[in-house]
Amino acid sequence: MIGDKFKQTLSVPIRTIPWDKGNSYFKRLFRWLLYTRKWEFSEDWYFKLNNKIWIKIPKGFIFDGASIPKPFRFLLSPTGILFIPGIIHDYGYRYNKLIGVKAIPVDDEFLVIEEFSYHPGAGKMFWDRMFRHISYQITGLLLVPNVVYSAVVLGGAFAWWKRRRQNKKETLL
Repeated sequence: MIGDKFKQTLSVPIRTIPWDKGNSYFKRLFRWLLYTRKWEFSEDWYFKLNNKIWIKIPKGFIFDGASIPKPFRFLLSPTGILFIPGIIHDYGYRYNKLIGVKAIPVDDEFLVIEEFSYHPGAGKMFWDRMFRHISYQITGLLLVPNVVYSAVVLGGAFAWWKRRRQNKKETLL
């Protein structure tokens, strides 16, 4: 919101959304095999992209981190090096835009002077590429972001179309 102040940090203000563990052994096993943990932002969070644009993820946004299939989690954790790129990618997939922010430095903080839609309607490929670029920015690696980018391009279509259908239903209400 205009007039808010924030500090530049990679610390993410989130809380875990609890899930019902169930009473039976098989219910717990089923949850462990198929459930993906979800988090919710407890306050607005700001991140500076490499192109010097600030973006905001608003309080209340719910996401599941980097969507790493369970069989591959021994290689990459959904809460590891791809967590922040996963947050931004999830928001882009959900709303097909980000919240851009113009901010000015004030002492050791930044003051929000304007919010705007950042790349509204950019489409799946844009958000997939942004995931790769932010992965480079965060990790400084080349191999992991490129491998994961390929997986997102191939496997992200289901999530993308699911979000498009959800957004149509929400706008009709």
